[in-house]
This record gives sequence, structure tokens and C-alpha cells, in this order.
Amino acid sequence: MKRISVLILVLMVAGAVAADTKIVRASHTDAVEMMGQKRPAQDSEVVVWIGQDRMSRDDGSTGMIVRLDEKKMYILDHEGRTASAIDLPVDLEKLMPPGMGAAMAQMAKFDIKVTPSDETKTIGKWTAKRYDINISNSMMQATTAVWITQDVELDTDTYRRLSTEVMAMQPGLGELAVKMREIGGLDVLSETTTSMMGKQIGSSEKVISVEDGTPPAGTYEIPEGYSLEKFDFAKMSQRH
Repeated sequence: MKRISVLILVLMVAGAVAADTKIVRASHTDAVEMMGQKRPAQDSEVVVWIGQDRMSRDDGSTGMIVRLDEKKMYILDHEGRTASAIDLPVDLEKLMPPGMGAAMAQMAKFDIKVTPSDETKTIGKWTAKRYDINISNSMMQATTAVWITQDVELDTDTYRRLSTEVMAMQPGLGELAVKMREIGGLDVLSETTTSMMGKQIGSSEKVISVEDGTPPAGTYEIPEGYSLEKFDFAKMSQRH
């Protein structure tokens, strides 16, 4: 009887380790008009699945799949039913058109400061601590209040490691990725104001739920029927 109890315990622990984590976020970006172009306010539900060496982030129209075991990231365009493969670790300069990398590197030289505060509050069912992030250069400034909890049952080191690859797709934010990984935890709410060209744009993401489970089949794979195409940095920049 004792041996059976031990076996059940082992199986329970193995199952807990093997389970993936699903994070659902509510994302919002304010309407903006810039350089003669208008973009309406955008609201979406972002679904993130995290496995041992893989992650999927999907907002309904676009998606990203990180596969550390394959050393690949896949960018998905659900509307065009296309996918682009990118080698890991991400090297943005190699992904840009000839001559654009140096110019982008210059533009993406940011002064990044992450300042912890003593403020805490309850967000959802988690106790979270506030960190203030300031990112600026000669062209723009972004201030973010991000609330991070250490309470959630999540392998946060794996989460941050995978998220670093996603963040690397944003020029100049590699340093921020390192700082966030040092803090650890899960960001359950972020509220950002970006000032650029005399305009202010507000955006936010809030975690709605975190739960362990089995992801749908194909969560970490390119969907069937999608065609592979060369990664287009300009096309991705227009979406974001």
C-alpha cells in the first residue's frame, strides 16, 4: 500500500512538471493619428502558452512561436496565412534590408531605467509590486508602470528566458529584457504612455488568468496550410 502511495505521488509530481501554463491577457492600445495616418483604438485578447522550451503568443491576427529546442522563432500572419522563420538568438541586423541595420541601431539607442517602488496592490488574485520603467532617446519617450507578482505558480525563469527572445524583436530593448529577467516574477499589469512626434499613445496589458493545462494540438507548430515566406521587418513594424 505504501509503495502504491509513493507511486501515485511520483506520477502527480511528474504530471505537474509536464503541464504547460496558459496566460490570458487583455491588451489595449489607444487610437492615434501620426504622419497623416489614423489608427483606431485596438483591443484584443492575447493567449500565451508556455512549455519547458517553447512558447506561443497569439492575439488573433498575429502570432509568435518560440522553439528553443529548434533554435527558431516563427512569426505568423493569420490573415495572410503565412509564416516566417527566424534563427535564434535573434539578430535584427541580419533581418533588415541592406544598409538599414546601422541606421536602426542608431535610432534604437535607448536610455533604459527600471526603478522599483515600495508600492504594492492586489491585481486579480495576486499581490504585485510596482516597477517604473523609463525608455527614452532623442525621438521618443515611454514610461511604464508595471506590476509584478511573485505569487503565481509558474516557472518564471523559463517564462523570462522565452520572453527575452520575443522582446529581442523590438530594436534596442535587449537591455530591458535582461533587467526584467533579473526581477523575475510575472507582470500582471503594465500601463504605458509613449510620447513621439508631439503625440501621446497609451497602451496596457492585464493578465486575466493563469492556469496549467494541456495546450491544443499544434499550439507550438506552424498551422497547417500556412505558406513560408521570408521575414519582412517593415511588414512587422507596420503591424506593431
